[in-house]
Amino acid sequence: MSETLDKLLTKVENAVSDLPTLPYVVERVLEISSDPDSSMRDLESVVASDPALSARILRAANSGLYAIPQHITSITQAAAILGFRIIRSLCLSIPILSTLGHNWGPIGPKLFRRHSIAVGVAARFISRKKRIYDTETAFTAGLLHDIGKIILSKTLPDRYKASLDMIASGVECRKAESSCMGQSHDMVGASILLRWNLPLELVTAIEQHHTPIANSLSEIIFEADTISKSFGYVNCSFESCSGVSGKYDDLREIIRRAVEDEFSIL
Repeated sequence: MSETLDKLLTKVENAVSDLPTLPYVVERVLEISSDPDSSMRDLESVVASDPALSARILRAANSGLYAIPQHITSITQAAAILGFRIIRSLCLSIPILSTLGHNWGPIGPKLFRRHSIAVGVAARFISRKKRIYDTETAFTAGLLHDIGKIILSKTLPDRYKASLDMIASGVECRKAESSCMGQSHDMVGASILLRWNLPLELVTAIEQHHTPIANSLSEIIFEADTISKSFGYVNCSFESCSGVSGKYDDLREIIRRAVEDEFSIL
């Protein structure tokens, strides 16, 4: 490894260390989730203490992501209709992505958001269909699976742009990232989520979503990622994927409805 690449790798590692700490509301949600004596009322109280998060959750609850037939007007109503696991999932994913701000360097926010939502929705669908893993854990992992790309793009915008040029010329994504920056997005994403003390199953799934283990959460994310790209929900305009069988055609409309409301969700 060249001296320049050594310095770049150090910069990435330092940037991960310098990123904002995990939002307090997420820390509280993790505490409540791990406490067997906690209740939905505890979770509602945490959400209610953050007006911005409350508004985002209500917008998400009324979006195409869940297709609820009635209009939800309060966190209490959202909790009653959606349930603990879905509210927990939204409490984890929305603040984490918000913490990273809006300036993502060379990454196109619109394409990225649409792809992330598509993978999250597809992961939930696959998890339910295969009856393995909690569906909302799968959704959260799908939504956050490429968070390392945001970190690399924010930290090393010129080098990340160079990696995108390599990908556009046919180089595999992680090889291009490692060549230009010394680390790939899957490893960087796992590192930041581990630092933020997110559940190990999420960290592992994100670390392994390009090299999945059979019958694991990482395999669900890998499959959801492939399906989403095959439907046209890609991270980059030049990215594509094919070869998905027709068994998931019923998922296409579900994803389309959710992606249409992207700004209500993220």
